[in-house]
This record gives sequence, C-alpha cells and structure tokens, in this order.
Amino acid sequence: MKKLLLVVFVLSGLGALAQPSPPSALEEQEKFQKVGEYTPAPIKEAVTFKTTIVAAFKDGDAETIAKFFAENIDLKILDKENLYSKSQSEHILKDFFENHKPTDFEIVHEGKSGQTDYLIGDLSSGKEKFRVKINTKTTNKVQYITSLSITAS
Repeated sequence: MKKLLLVVFVLSGLGALAQPSPPSALEEQEKFQKVGEYTPAPIKEAVTFKTTIVAAFKDGDAETIAKFFAENIDLKILDKENLYSKSQSEHILKDFFENHKPTDFEIVHEGKSGQTDYLIGDLSSGKEKFRVKINTKTTNKVQYITSLSITAS
C-alpha cells in the first residue's frame, strides 16, 4: 500500500512539472492571421562608431559626438580653426548646431590612410550644405576623433 501511495505521489508530482509544448510554426502563423497582419521584427543595425556618429550629426547632438573626441582636437568649423581641448570643441560644435540645425547627414566616402581612419559626409541644414571631414585614430580598441572639419559646400 505504501508503494502504491508513493507511485501515485510521484506521478502527480511529475504532472505538476509538465509544461505545455510550444506552438508550432503553423499555429503561430494562424494566430497572426487571426489577429492581423504578421510583420517580422526589423533586424537592428549594430551600434558602431559610424552609426553613432551619423545619428548624432543628423540630430545635431554635439554631446554624443564629443564623447569620441581625443583630448585635443584639430577643429575647423567654417572660419574658426585651431587646436582645441575636448570641452572647447564640444562648445564650438554645439554653437554650430544651434545656428545650423541639421536636417540630414550622409557619409559619402570613408577610408584609411596609415593609422588614421576617415569619414567624409554631407550635412544638410535647411538650404545650406556643409562638407564634414572626420579623422580618427584607434587606441586600445577605442576610436577617437582627432580632427573635425565642417566647411560650406
């Protein structure tokens, strides 16, 4: 009798642990057809230096761009050109974006020259167009902007 109770107890315990099987692909498809149109989730683009910089220029986000600045930057923005500290460069770039609100930014060329990587892009601000040149150097697997130029095109 004790063995019978033990078997019943064990079997009821296993039943409590059992989980329903996952729905088949066909059942999932039928579910979406009943609810509405099925739209697969978009594949997210990997967050890279380039994608971050493009988004920051489109948004006029000087703070995000400045996170990639080296300690000193060769900065040329319109008629202002000099070697500036990271914080000075951020303020100058922020002023530029306040006066020229970006509407679009697109990379038109990229490459490598020696130890320097570079990006060249077109920045739109209303009816104005600017050419952006960014030089970077990678140190300890971190990419830093060493030179930034924004000129009227």
